Amino acid sequence: MKNDDASTSTCTSHGLLSVIGRRCEMEDAVKVELGFMAKGGEKFDFYGVYDGHGGSRVAEECKERLHKLLVEEIVEEGSGSGIDWGRTMERCFEKMDEEVNKGRMAEEMVGSTAVVAVVGNGKVVVANCGDSRAVLSRGGVAMPLSFDH
Repeated sequence: MKNDDASTSTCTSHGLLSVIGRRCEMEDAVKVELGFMAKGGEKFDFYGVYDGHGGSRVAEECKERLHKLLVEEIVEEGSGSGIDWGRTMERCFEKMDEEVNKGRMAEEMVGSTAVVAVVGNGKVVVANCGDSRAVLSRGGVAMPLSFDH
């Protein structure tokens, strides 16, 4: 399922910038996994941005685990013709939440928002939790790909 060869990436260019602002500690985390999986002959890249609240620990945990949980969910879904992205993303986010809540961070007032994009050949799947947002620039106009919840 995983493909370590970045040359199989679907994206030709990407970049990121994170600004700490007035905070004492950077609470954000970013994960880019080019060619993080392939299914049915289609290759996918993973992009995740996590905005920690009350510290960076949950955001860092999401950075290390969320894309792996996504692959696990897709494998569990089986080798059917397509991926039910909505259901798969929802289960993935729920599992991440369960992992954080059963760990040592459960008693603390910490958390993270998340916005992730999975980019395949000709498709972009976006999921978010909280107020982290994704937009697509079309002719210089920001088109929302996610909504706060």
